[in-house]
Amino acid sequence: MFYGFVITEAGNSLLASMVAGQTLTITKAVVGEGTADNAEAARKLTNLINPGPEATSTETMVDGNNVNMIVEYRSDLNGGLQEGFWIGEFGIFGKVGNGAETMIGYGSLGDAKQYVSAYVAGAAPDVRRYPVSITVTTGIQVDVAYPAEAWMTAEDVAEYFNQTLKPDLEESLQDLIDDHNEDPDAHGGALEGKQDQIKVEGLLKGSKTTTEEGETYNVGAATPGTDYQAPTNTLTAAESMTTQDLIPFYDATAGQHKRTTLQALKEAIGVQSPTISVTTCTGASVTCSDGAETTLQGTGSTDFELPHVGTWTVTASLGGESVSEQVQVGGGLLYEVDLMITSGIAVTTQPTKTTYYIGEAFDPAGMVVTATFADDTTANVTEDCEFSPQTMAAGTQSVTVTYQRAGVQKTASVAVAVRVLDHIDVTIDGADEVDKNFNGIKGGGAALLWEKIVATNSNKIVWIVDESKVVDTIGKFPLPVEVIPFGAGHVIKQFEAKNYKPVLRLDADGKEVRTDENNFVVDLHLERIDHPQDLAEDLINTVGVVEHGLFLNMVDKVIVGDPNGPRVMTNGNK
Repeated sequence: MFYGFVITEAGNSLLASMVAGQTLTITKAVVGEGTADNAEAARKLTNLINPGPEATSTETMVDGNNVNMIVEYRSDLNGGLQEGFWIGEFGIFGKVGNGAETMIGYGSLGDAKQYVSAYVAGAAPDVRRYPVSITVTTGIQVDVAYPAEAWMTAEDVAEYFNQTLKPDLEESLQDLIDDHNEDPDAHGGALEGKQDQIKVEGLLKGSKTTTEEGETYNVGAATPGTDYQAPTNTLTAAESMTTQDLIPFYDATAGQHKRTTLQALKEAIGVQSPTISVTTCTGASVTCSDGAETTLQGTGSTDFELPHVGTWTVTASLGGESVSEQVQVGGGLLYEVDLMITSGIAVTTQPTKTTYYIGEAFDPAGMVVTATFADDTTANVTEDCEFSPQTMAAGTQSVTVTYQRAGVQKTASVAVAVRVLDHIDVTIDGADEVDKNFNGIKGGGAALLWEKIVATNSNKIVWIVDESKVVDTIGKFPLPVEVIPFGAGHVIKQFEAKNYKPVLRLDADGKEVRTDENNFVVDLHLERIDHPQDLAEDLINTVGVVEHGLFLNMVDKVIVGDPNGPRVMTNGNK
């Protein structure tokens, strides 16, 4: 709930009249049980939310632009308060001359409502006082609004014309002339030397200049019903361009370059110019200037539609006082050389892979994302898209595809199915060592934890090894242990104290080898492990150890490659 005092929008106008020299009369003060939600809502009020009885106030004191008073409510007012109530709000009302009575200011107590008890004859009245100080200024609030995803100015149009459209047109005209001259059925050379004339007549009006070198045509902007403007090969400057100036654009549907007015083009594309909204006292004189030639004028609360970006200075003046605020107006431009504001995107070809398991990364292979632009052209933008989520989780049903261009962002979605793996029928893998009791060492490839998870969730495990991997007692192969990086040094020290002969595994560049979970691998050079179960228990209970490479009595069959042919070792204990 809002706690504080504000000048209402209606009261602002009355106070502005007072500053301008008119007499302001405070007519009454009222209390009520309501409370405003916020200051903005409070400023729009014309009466209390839940009005109660009238209050009283001290005599108003006016000091320049300041109005001071104390609003007071007493339980003995109005014949005495018969029942107590909670004061949550109060309002001050006034008028100028014979005008309508208006709530000038509103106070809300928010969560700090105050209870006024019923009046008891002969007892001291219950009194609540609220000091109020109103300062009347020409202060302004300035907001910049962009009513569309993008907007355009005359400079944007001129840039598009001169840098993109005009060169393309000239090239197409030359192609037309070449095709015509090569046509045996056409009048040879009929179009030769007519490029400028075609450009002038086919796109924009222009002017003809006669010099010693001959006649030339210059393309310039023109307004219907007027004489040719001075040819500049650019469009009219922003500050002087009107909504009726002709703008060149490409109609993709018709396959033609056309002309239309600025206003018609803006309406067709569905964009508007940015707006500066100025909130100030009614009656204040307001100007909006770019510091050069462009000055926009208004009165009181005013909205200015801006002809171009840049730095604007807003000034409000009232009663000989003025205040200014500088506003920097920027934003996305409509023209990115080719009118390529994105209208939308769609997944026109689904990705090859749409079914995943938890933890798998999204694969966009085979997918085609097509963007449709403001000129109705389309393009494959798959490589420029981003995808979320990138990694599949339980419950993921779709992947959001995002494409952004020139500040405009569009999205589409791809339906996916994420399966939960509850078991594995059979796992076929290798091993670094295995003994006659089917105790093995794995992890030489640094996949410790993940291998152990797969193994423990498999109905059957089969290892394929060569005869060198089959030993009487495991341990000759260094035993891998997966250790979290934080505190790895302390874990290694504990292993050293137990004579486990630990060595932190490094790659060819001397950097720590990382597991699939981004942990370190410490290899224990034990030579032999006589009591693997005890060692396994000791390792897994060491703080900092994630998993170890002892796979004890987990394998069902071991297929051994011998010189005389493969043999199978079957674990009878499972």
